[in-house]
This record gives sequence, C-alpha cells and structure tokens, in this order.
Amino acid sequence: MIFVVGGEGFVGSAFCRYFEKQKLSYQSINRKNYSSFKGQRCSSLILAHGNSVKWLAEQDPEQDYERSVKAIHQAMLDFKSDQTILISSGDVYNDVSNPKKNSEDAPIQASALSRYGFNKHQAEEIVKTHAKKWLVLT
Repeated sequence: MIFVVGGEGFVGSAFCRYFEKQKLSYQSINRKNYSSFKGQRCSSLILAHGNSVKWLAEQDPEQDYERSVKAIHQAMLDFKSDQTILISSGDVYNDVSNPKKNSEDAPIQASALSRYGFNKHQAEEIVKTHAKKWLVLT
C-alpha cells in the first residue's frame, strides 16, 4: 500500500491519478482522514503536503515552518514505511539559475538560503535522518 500525504493537493493528486491508472494500491491522506491512518504501515510514503506558497515564508515565517518542517516531521513519526519520498523544492539550492550549482552533489550553504528554501532544506534533512530508504524530489 502506498500512502500519499497531501493526496488532494496539486502534486499529490497527480500521484494518485497515476496510481489509479496503474491500478496500484494507494491511499490519499488528507486533513479529514489523517488520524484514521496514523500509526499504520505502508510500503511507500509520499510526503506531498508541505507548503508550496513561497511568499508565506516571508509574511508568516511561523506558519511556513509549521507547514514545511513540522508537518513533514510529524508525518515521519505518524506513519511507518519501507521507503519515503519527499516532494521538496529547488529552492534548497543556493543558485537555482546555475545547473552546476543545483545538482544532487552541490554543496548547500544553509545560512544563504531564503527562508522558504531553508525550511525545505530542514524537511529534507529530517527525512534523510529518519527514513529507512528515502528519495527527495526537488
């Protein structure tokens, strides 16, 4: 079973449509049904529920942190999986305009990131630290 947290959002719903077409067993998890799946195990956990509104990080940093970092961390605690896939952002790279500086092995200077990018970077580190197997999509 695949869990898609944020399965009703823009990216999460695309995963759900794909799984539906492929006749794969999945469950779209949203605010309404989250608690009923809490504590359950899945083969793959897709975390597509982080904040995607960049301006929120500047206008309401606490809300961005709640949605981008704390919500990801909470999902890591609430669901057990064989592998975790995090939908992140290219904003975790210091120079998004230069492909040589936004590759997987590019060093990241966290202190130079935007607030939004920094929070996304923190969420990535949480997943990398706590997941058995992980994949981060930026």
